[in-house]
Amino acid sequence: MDSASPAASSPGAAAHPLFEPADYAMFAVMMAVSGLVGVYYGCYKRQDTVQDYLLGGKAMNIFPVAMSLIASNVSGITMLGVPAEMYTYGSQYFALNFSAVLVCVVTVRWFVPVFFTLQFTSSYEYLEHRFNRTIRQIASFLFGLGLLLYLPVVIYVPCLAFNQVSGIDLHIIAPLVMSICIFYTTVGGLKAVVWTDALQLVVLVAASIVVITLGVIMIGGPGELLARANMGGRLELFNMNPDPLVRTTFWTVFVGSVPDILCNHAVSPTSVQRFLSVPTLRDARWLGIFLCIGYIVTKALSCITGILVYATYHDCDPLKTRAIKKPDQLVPYFVMDVARVVPGLPGLFVAGVFSAALSTMSSGLNTLAGTLYEDFLVRILARSGRTPSDQQASLIVKGLALLVGVICMVLMFVVEKMGSVLQITYTLSGITGGAQLGLFLLGLFVPWANAMGAMAGGLSGLLLMAWVVVGSQVALATKQLVYPWLPTRVDGCANNVTDILHDKDMTWTNSILVNATNPADTFLLYRLSYYYYTLIGALIVVVVGFVVSVLTGPQDPKTMNRDLLSPAIHGFLPEPCKQPEHIKMAPRP
Repeated sequence: MDSASPAASSPGAAAHPLFEPADYAMFAVMMAVSGLVGVYYGCYKRQDTVQDYLLGGKAMNIFPVAMSLIASNVSGITMLGVPAEMYTYGSQYFALNFSAVLVCVVTVRWFVPVFFTLQFTSSYEYLEHRFNRTIRQIASFLFGLGLLLYLPVVIYVPCLAFNQVSGIDLHIIAPLVMSICIFYTTVGGLKAVVWTDALQLVVLVAASIVVITLGVIMIGGPGELLARANMGGRLELFNMNPDPLVRTTFWTVFVGSVPDILCNHAVSPTSVQRFLSVPTLRDARWLGIFLCIGYIVTKALSCITGILVYATYHDCDPLKTRAIKKPDQLVPYFVMDVARVVPGLPGLFVAGVFSAALSTMSSGLNTLAGTLYEDFLVRILARSGRTPSDQQASLIVKGLALLVGVICMVLMFVVEKMGSVLQITYTLSGITGGAQLGLFLLGLFVPWANAMGAMAGGLSGLLLMAWVVVGSQVALATKQLVYPWLPTRVDGCANNVTDILHDKDMTWTNSILVNATNPADTFLLYRLSYYYYTLIGALIVVVVGFVVSVLTGPQDPKTMNRDLLSPAIHGFLPEPCKQPEHIKMAPRP
């Protein structure tokens, strides 16, 4: 990407303000505090065992853990990608909040009790007891692959924002800030991650509310906001078209988001790690409820920001005037317009966006390091006759966190060549997310499923969705498939800017991007809305897994341990299940 200052991006565009000294100071303070938290927990509150490093000694207070759980699910993608989605495609994405309520109920009733009762260090340890170690390693591999694809996107977004407001080269700021995150995660462990997440979330939400308030006042109040958004066609929420080929409708977002959120909230090692870091099941359930509330609040703030950005530039689209190059730069561009009246506020907001990304990344590094150690390295060390002490194991896990962080830093420079970050996120998660969720659904809700069925289902879901995702990305890259943006205007720009983008395969007509090729020529599955990728992948795993299990000899529910199955199906079991002798359950807290 061009790292030149955005202020000089277009001959017809007015110079846009950049960070001032107060903004840099606020940004630096936030980054310094994050690093100091890692030093505190790494040097003065040492965590010398794997349980301390990964679970905080299982004595964490519910408030900071709840804040961390929310922050782990709110990244720069939420703060920048969601507003860009609302600006370019309208308010259909808001339906995701309804999905979050449904997922909250399902998570606290049917998932959390299972993992808390079993008390495994990794959620994938469940799959080993339910099926076998091979299935556990397959799931761990999928998780690791998915996280390595996701984290570079997470950190790229705020770096793009910082480049927009400062003009500093993306390739300079990214390694610097990622190094801070890697440092406090590697040194401080879960406690550093949790307390840093809590601080960063508070700053982000507070800065967002202030920016939204200033923006609404600037355009003339809530009434004017709604009027402009409605005239621009941005307030379309209940488009009930059931066609799965349409990019965004109410049903596409609502139905398609349920499995995606469920994968992140209910079975992700990052979330399960937080659920297990509190002392009681009641606390763990409250964490699930707080997660739902915080998730909805932050998503709602992002949606409102997107509508507000459109209302602000409803007659002078900064994308058409080339003041910015990507929709994901809309929010920092808007913040510099609105918040500059308060010294330091733009810096605080961008620091909050960075903090959201860092909280997601730090949680991912911490969890992935633990997963790699527990699911792979422990077995390798055991085969070589080495049994590391608690302190040695803690050092190994920290080293793994450092290694994963460096890999993510390298991969981030691949992400900048791709398109809209929100669509990228859903698309990439569809490759591995559906297969991961499907394995847990198969284990928790299908008592007849066996290891052979789980393996067949998991591989089928992974391979099919990889084929669909790669095919759809090729179609998008070759412009066989294009999702037109909603119309925007430039008639209100200063000096009557008419410098409209042109492309050999696309034309601007009445401010609407029109595809020059016929989408019907594209293969049907490639045209499927990317919101359905995780759902389709999970369904393939469950269906194929059940069929193969029946054909190869299903498990007898009477011989299974009831704790391995979700409470949702306990009432349908033939009789109280007995615990097989070969399964050694962790002691209940």
